Amino acid sequence: MLQKLFSNNDPEKEAGFLVQMVCESAFTVFRDGQFRKLIDFEKRDQEDQNRIFNELEVTGLILLLFLIDDSVQFVNIKRKKFWSEVRDMVSETFLNWMGSMGIEDQFLDIWKNLIDERENEYKERIEILREHLKKNVFNSSELAKKPIKETVKRKFIRLECFSFGCAEHMPWKKPIKDQKALQQHLKSWILVLDIKLAKRILY
Repeated sequence: MLQKLFSNNDPEKEAGFLVQMVCESAFTVFRDGQFRKLIDFEKRDQEDQNRIFNELEVTGLILLLFLIDDSVQFVNIKRKKFWSEVRDMVSETFLNWMGSMGIEDQFLDIWKNLIDERENEYKERIEILREHLKKNVFNSSELAKKPIKETVKRKFIRLECFSFGCAEHMPWKKPIKDQKALQQHLKSWILVLDIKLAKRILY
C-alpha cells in the first residue's frame, strides 16, 4: 500500500508533507501546559517565546534530516533515491513556506543560517556520542552476547542528542530551573515525532 503511495507521490510534495508534520508537532509541544511550566513561559517576553518556538521547529527539521540519513540505507534502491531527493528539499521547502506567509527575506536568511548551524552542530554531537557509545557501551561483553540492532542504536543517539541540544538552547534570556526535567519532556516529544517520521520513511 505504501509503495503505491510513494509511486504516486513526488519528492517535493513529500517534503512539504513532512515539513508540515514537523511544524505541527512543534506547535503542539509549544502549546503543551507542562512544557510551558518547565520553561516559565508566562514570565518570558514575546521575543523569548518566539525564539523558543523557533528552536522547536528547527530541532524537528534537523531531526528529520538525520532520520532520513539514518534510514535511507535500509530502504530499497528506488526509495533510496526518492528519500535522498526529499532530504535535499526539506530546508528549501520550509523556507518557501515561511516566505509564503510573508516572512521577509532578511529573516529567511537568518532562518537558513540557523538551520545550517544546527545541522552542523548536531552532526558533531552525534559523531561524538556515537564514538563514546561504541567504545564504552555497544562493544561491551554483555552486548556482544545480544547485539543491539543498528536502527535502535541510531534512534537512541538521535533521542539523546536532540533532546539535550534542544533543552540546551531553550534558556535565552531567562534560565531554566530544571534543565533535566525539560530534557526528559523534550525527549518524549522527540520520540513520538521520530516514530511518526520513521514510519513514513521505512515502511
